[in-house]
Amino acid sequence: MSTYAIIDLETTGNSSGRGDKIIEIGIVVMESDKVTEEFSTFIYPEAEIPPFISNLTGITDDHVMDAPLFSEIVPDLKRLLRQDYVIAHNIDFDLTFINDALAQLGEDQISAKVIDTVELSRVLMPKASGHKLSELSESLELSHDQPHRAISDARVTAELWKVLQAKMKSLPEKTLLYLLKLSAAFKSDVTLILEDLLTARRYEGSGPADDKYELWEGVPVLKLSSQEKDYRGKRLAPAWEEWLQFLFEEPEGLDSIIKSYRSRKEQKKMAESIHQSLHEKESAFIEAGAGIGKSMAYVTAAVHTAVEKKEPVLISTHTNTLQSQLAQKELPLLSKISPVPFTFATLKGSEHYLSLAHFRYELEYGTLHNYDDVLTKAMLLVWVLETETGDIEEIQMPSNGYKFWRKVSADQKGKEIALSMGNYSYYHKAYEKAAYADIIVTTHALFCYDLLKEEEFIPSCRYAIIDEAHHLNSVAAKYFGSRLYYPSVQQLFSQWKEIFEPSYYQNVTMNKEKKQELLKYCTVHIDNAKSEWAELSSYFSSYAVKNRPAVSSDTGKVIFDFYNLGSGKFLRIISDMCERLLKELNQLIRGTETLMNELLMQLQTHENPDLVILITRLDYQIGYYKELTEEIDSIFLKNTENPVWAEFELKHPQGTLTLESESHMHTHVLSERLHTKKDSIIFTSATLAARGSFQFVKKQLGMESVEKEEIIPSPYDYEHQMKVVVPTDIPSIKKKGNGFLYAISEMIFSLALKTNGRMLVLFTSYSMLKNVYYLLREFQESSRYQLIAQGITSGSRDRLKKDFQALDSSILLGTNTFWEGVDIPGEDLSCLVMVRLPFDPPAHPGQQKEEMLWSREGENPFMDLTLPKAVIRFKQGVGRLIRSENDRGLLVILDKRILEANYGRYFIEALPVTRVHEVESRELLEKFDDYLPAPGTEPAEGEGHHE
Repeated sequence: MSTYAIIDLETTGNSSGRGDKIIEIGIVVMESDKVTEEFSTFIYPEAEIPPFISNLTGITDDHVMDAPLFSEIVPDLKRLLRQDYVIAHNIDFDLTFINDALAQLGEDQISAKVIDTVELSRVLMPKASGHKLSELSESLELSHDQPHRAISDARVTAELWKVLQAKMKSLPEKTLLYLLKLSAAFKSDVTLILEDLLTARRYEGSGPADDKYELWEGVPVLKLSSQEKDYRGKRLAPAWEEWLQFLFEEPEGLDSIIKSYRSRKEQKKMAESIHQSLHEKESAFIEAGAGIGKSMAYVTAAVHTAVEKKEPVLISTHTNTLQSQLAQKELPLLSKISPVPFTFATLKGSEHYLSLAHFRYELEYGTLHNYDDVLTKAMLLVWVLETETGDIEEIQMPSNGYKFWRKVSADQKGKEIALSMGNYSYYHKAYEKAAYADIIVTTHALFCYDLLKEEEFIPSCRYAIIDEAHHLNSVAAKYFGSRLYYPSVQQLFSQWKEIFEPSYYQNVTMNKEKKQELLKYCTVHIDNAKSEWAELSSYFSSYAVKNRPAVSSDTGKVIFDFYNLGSGKFLRIISDMCERLLKELNQLIRGTETLMNELLMQLQTHENPDLVILITRLDYQIGYYKELTEEIDSIFLKNTENPVWAEFELKHPQGTLTLESESHMHTHVLSERLHTKKDSIIFTSATLAARGSFQFVKKQLGMESVEKEEIIPSPYDYEHQMKVVVPTDIPSIKKKGNGFLYAISEMIFSLALKTNGRMLVLFTSYSMLKNVYYLLREFQESSRYQLIAQGITSGSRDRLKKDFQALDSSILLGTNTFWEGVDIPGEDLSCLVMVRLPFDPPAHPGQQKEEMLWSREGENPFMDLTLPKAVIRFKQGVGRLIRSENDRGLLVILDKRILEANYGRYFIEALPVTRVHEVESRELLEKFDDYLPAPGTEPAEGEGHHE
């Protein structure tokens, strides 16, 4: 029987190399699956414990004052860790701290076989919503009474190890064999464990039941059903009034499946309005205030319309998150109680789906050199035993795993592969399901792609509901612009080169000399193209740094206007460099096409599935080469009226260089396609109107002819739930010096003292956010709060939001994406600070071009374009504060333009309250309790917090 030492540490920080120390150790010793010993002690770190660590762990200087030194527990530590395996959740962290501490004492380091439960949980539990110990313990319902305490964390890690062992034992033999092959590149020493499992499987005949799985070309996968339900033409829709009454008023309706459900007249009104428009084949713009239950309202109308008209209804959302919410929450809930059956399907671009054919090919021929590739392969091996959709959104992909995903996604699909895969082409199965569905849920990206391209990507739908419709214009614009990001293009060159590795062609029966010549030819031109691209980017970024303007994006990057700031000599040099790059790319295209044609000739005489994969990949790459040449030509050589600009960070100009070109012709194309392809379109959002009018968003979408408009107010009692304050003594940002920065930093910190953190601060400029972040850190009591800042604190927006909610005393600083779509209900957020009104940078080339076009058409660029954009974004920002009818909060606006500028009244009118308190900072802080609404109760279960 194997023995295990499961260890966890608490420390004064994240880096032993920077002098951080261990303050607590917890160890659980197990033999097989039985706990035989436990050990727990505080450690005196010979340094003060930072307040943040004390807040996180509950361990203070008093706890460790009389604790032993690390040197005093070394004998116990070595004895306890003298097991077959040492296990930790992030083994590198714990073992590095221990070995560094031992090295400082001149002691031998721990050199045991190790198991990292972070790594193994990612592999064996790919669909887990997160792989932090707290997230896994919650999802697995493991007892975890004291998170961030060493012995509690060690105990729950021991329980997690039992779960992971059981999961390994449940895997099919072929999956275990593939994992065994990959395990040589794991951090965890699981090779012997996998070998023992396989030996037991062979000799004892034990293993999982095979009826759940089947082999596809040697890869174990979950068995999938092959028939989709088609109810069309076989049902009678109930009368609309009866349907509405049943769902919203009867006890058997929504009240029976949503705990503490309350019928809202606003939700019912929205459903009625949408149904009427769809029924009468008219389009409409509907703004639905927060808390209405917008999603369920339009889903209700969409389902009835689909059943009534025997035609599908398309629902398009801006984000994959909302798409998933509709497919996993609203639609299944409605399906449970609906008196008539209906079907629904989600549909995404092919790049979201796994191609089993390409995955099998990588398992057979791929290398083990890259850890992220190996980890991703292992995750996918287990995932294909669980997934019915093959949609990558189901799993938590490692950040560097997307490079490998591009090799195995269905975006590289070919007809030959799709036909041979039958029921196991996840992308074609998703399309087939959508073809029979009453409701098709997609994203704006695929919706626009389907509208604007000739090929059909979504089954024909004459009725559509566009949620978060204020984003549709910007999504459509991307298909008429060009964008090149230096690191991405460099990575693509490196990835493209891999397909010319001789190992992929070892079973290709081509003339050896000819094969080597073609592979070398393509490799040389890829290297040359990569060098030309690097030289072009280096010259461009160097010139842009020297001639940069004082314009930056909301992420703090420098914006360089290509045509307006580039000299004649600069433009000529760039043009010459582009010509050389394009020459290499065209040579590469010719070489790759020659190689592909040779393989196609072989395929005619030798049927070989591996050959089909190679041909498909080469064809896919040729498409990419051609797309890259078009992007380069569009940005650098066409010299059209389209604005062209670069964005980069001053510290790493070439490594962060993005080149963009934008076209505004998309509005006319989008308008024409919407009018010709749809009978009825409902445009909805919580923020569509500006200055009391839909004119701005209508013009952006080319839908000025739509007459039906409706604003349905929120059911929230904002007058009692929210107060708005504008400090009148904040200096103007236009004044010389740093007075504005110091003033807003002091105000933010003073407010945090009153609210005990729990504050979201919204910026329009990343550079200002960064300056405020470092100023806040200088305040004497700043260590009481955890500062979380977008672009400074590592992690995605969702990760930063989760960290903010998990910590009691934290301040979250955000820009750009934090103005909308961030849902922090309850007492986690009690104060929202807006530093500036959210206008687009006036000197941005894209903004200037758009203003010029609107001016040509007789519009006032500021009043009709810039101001409505800002008001809509302002409304989105305000909406972050109140997320349920029990929330209470204070909104503090630090931009006095809302009071002093002529246009300020439009922002005030956009607020959901009738009074704005104008006070000096001192009065606000002295009478703070008067301005903070009294706390409410927790929101009822089932109450939505979304827009």
